[in-house]
Amino acid sequence: MLFARLTTLACLAAAWFSSSEAKEYYDVSCPGVNGDLKCPDGQFIDEVQIDYGNKKDADCNARNQPAAVSTNDCIEPIMKVRLASTCHRLNHCIMPKPNSTLFHCDKSPDNFLQYTYTCTDDNPDEFIVKTCEGDSVLLKCEQGSIHIKKALFGRVDQDTCSATPGRLLYCTSYGADSVIRDHCNGKTECQLKAVSDQLGCPSHCDSLPKYLLVRYTCE
Repeated sequence: MLFARLTTLACLAAAWFSSSEAKEYYDVSCPGVNGDLKCPDGQFIDEVQIDYGNKKDADCNARNQPAAVSTNDCIEPIMKVRLASTCHRLNHCIMPKPNSTLFHCDKSPDNFLQYTYTCTDDNPDEFIVKTCEGDSVLLKCEQGSIHIKKALFGRVDQDTCSATPGRLLYCTSYGADSVIRDHCNGKTECQLKAVSDQLGCPSHCDSLPKYLLVRYTCE
């Protein structure tokens, strides 16, 4: 009887741990193709791992299936951090096409990038604001003070603030997040204007308008 009970508890525990593990999503970005990370509605991108390999080891027509990746560590560390942080807390995020500037070794034109990521349920206590380039937006807390969770100035999708789909979709100001955190955290109100003079000049962009996206809570 005791053995049966222990076996049942062990099975229940195993089932709980299995169900509580976050589902992993994959996106394989083959040469000439932008990365495209997307979570189900009501969720945002959480942890992002970036690997690479040669396209002969991937099925470029099944980009949501994991490929055989290289054991070498040739992606520029700073680029790994930037790419992962750009997508964090977004529902949908377009990444750059594989290119030699992302690597410090093994700079083959046949390299693909593989993004492995998890999705987390949206926080109902978070406020999400967007405004187009040149416009202003007010962050405000009726109770508590502003705490920035995510700030992005640039463009990482095709159609926000534009009726024309973008071509260069990994377009960001690397300094915008820290500027906005320094300017707004701890305040009850914070006015922001979506301009390069204040938020830094986004790089790798086309002529389409940029936009400002901010996620924050009142704490």
